[in-house]
Amino acid sequence: MRLPRFVILALGLLLAVVMGMVTLRSPLSPLMPTPRTTHAAFTAEQPAAGQSSHGTASEDVTPARQIVDPGTTRESVAGALRAGGLTGDVNFDCLIDLTDVMLVAGAWRARPGDLAYNSAYDLNGDLVIDIRDIALDAKRMGGMCSPVGVQMFEEWGDPLIVDRAVSAGVRWVRLYVHWGWVEPQNTTPENFDWTGVDRMVLAIQAAGLVPIFTVQGPPPWAAAVACGPVDVEDLGEFAEFMKSLVERYDGDGVGDMPGLTTAVKYYELYNEPDYDQVDGAPGGCWGGTDVNGNGLNDQVEYANLLKAAYPAVKAADPGSRLVFGSVAHEIFVGGHFNIDFVDLVLNALAQDPAAAANNYYFDILGFHQFDAFRDTWDGTLPYDQGILGKITHLRELLNSHGLSKPLLSTEIGLQVTGPPDLLPEVKEEAQARHLVHAYVRGLVGGLEVIIWYTVIDRPNELQYGLFDNLGNPRPAYTALQVLSQQLVAPTGEPATYEGQLSPTQTGSKFVQGYRFRMPDGTRKLVLWTDTGTKIKAQADTPATMCIDRNDLGVTAGEWTGRLRVTDQYGNETIVGRAGDPCVIYTIQQAAIYVEVAP
Repeated sequence: MRLPRFVILALGLLLAVVMGMVTLRSPLSPLMPTPRTTHAAFTAEQPAAGQSSHGTASEDVTPARQIVDPGTTRESVAGALRAGGLTGDVNFDCLIDLTDVMLVAGAWRARPGDLAYNSAYDLNGDLVIDIRDIALDAKRMGGMCSPVGVQMFEEWGDPLIVDRAVSAGVRWVRLYVHWGWVEPQNTTPENFDWTGVDRMVLAIQAAGLVPIFTVQGPPPWAAAVACGPVDVEDLGEFAEFMKSLVERYDGDGVGDMPGLTTAVKYYELYNEPDYDQVDGAPGGCWGGTDVNGNGLNDQVEYANLLKAAYPAVKAADPGSRLVFGSVAHEIFVGGHFNIDFVDLVLNALAQDPAAAANNYYFDILGFHQFDAFRDTWDGTLPYDQGILGKITHLRELLNSHGLSKPLLSTEIGLQVTGPPDLLPEVKEEAQARHLVHAYVRGLVGGLEVIIWYTVIDRPNELQYGLFDNLGNPRPAYTALQVLSQQLVAPTGEPATYEGQLSPTQTGSKFVQGYRFRMPDGTRKLVLWTDTGTKIKAQADTPATMCIDRNDLGVTAGEWTGRLRVTDQYGNETIVGRAGDPCVIYTIQQAAIYVEVAP
């Protein structure tokens, strides 16, 4: 007798509860409370491969851990990534949810050779899909993969660059999707051309990567200004496009792209829509008053865009997530961003009586953060530095509207073009250091996705790439590989943030100390110094710290008096002596990863 799938699922969930597998998760409190909590151009052409769409102690030194050869083939890397990726994420969308458990349950009693058998569903590896696999997947519900991602333009069509991204532990790839590519003409019924978008998705999913879509670029018939508001009479057309877009890439088996194996779950509405003028617009220009001259306020029109898109997205796939922005949210001399944009859009949304019932028409707030503008957001040392300061500010802004929303950042980075008085190798070292600082702080801040801008230098732009324009890797690339090795488990699950060390613990307000717990229970510290200003402008200010078991959060029985210290490039050093109560080490601007050594 074959049991109905819902019965199998219920039994699996019940077994998981009985075995103590499913528990309520609560955020861990910090160790010490804190004092307070360019881009895509418009084109009507479809994207094609190759075409742009926009210490002090006695030391035992051991060699750096082996880093995957960038020349490894895409097929072998993708296979290894999926086999050792986020265990339980059987639809490869970087989230373990009820959909995954249902898929496993649907293969009840399948064995190798059966049409329904899939090795990804066989979580305990006993060659049969049964209630134990369902229970194991239920245990992991809510788990997400590493938030590490990169921006790609035409590089999605370059196998070498894609392979190298995989080798660095990248999981997310931000891609632009222009409405005008898909629906250049307004016809009834709609005649969508998915050729270019399909090509991007097929290439990215073949490498085991997960796309996040930035939707913009309306066709000329739908907007008077390419970077500005969609014409009021065409908001319904935009909603139809969004519904069709989500339906094609949601992975539910209904109307999906042929060959789709990796669902797209994040849909971002415009790159930096808070820009306030047409000239130089980085994607959106909704930050002014009335850029298209239709008599309507541009922030009200962006609110209307969210109101049109959100129900359409949810109608196609309730699990897909609509991102507000991502906004630049910056104010600086000569800048053209409306710092009040988010506040004004939220005010406009609040005027809708149905807003609360519709989650205020967005799921996540997206933003960008670059080191050049950190001074605006930094808190009081050692807390809320760099991207953490902006995260705190945006959460406070949302709270002022009675909202609590997740955050993601689809652009972080540090360019190596200037200033001219610094040697190239100094600027590249600063970029590598900043990359680790930014990603670690993003993990601390609970960002769901963190995108480095960009994977490779762009023509006629400042040089932000992990690779130069000839494809040569910069030190930041190696730093990203090591970060992924240190803070992401072989199962694909990232480390859990436990808290920030206080100056009393580190001995200096200039020491940034963050403690993480790996899925296997191992505790790690990530340590570096920061004097509270832009990284290119600050001198390396070493600080001596005596690292003890309380800093690492380990028991007396787990403490050995010896530490394994790994630098940002993967070089390991064993320091300390057995029985020492603490290990004295000099902390510098370049981050180190610290754990107890045998």
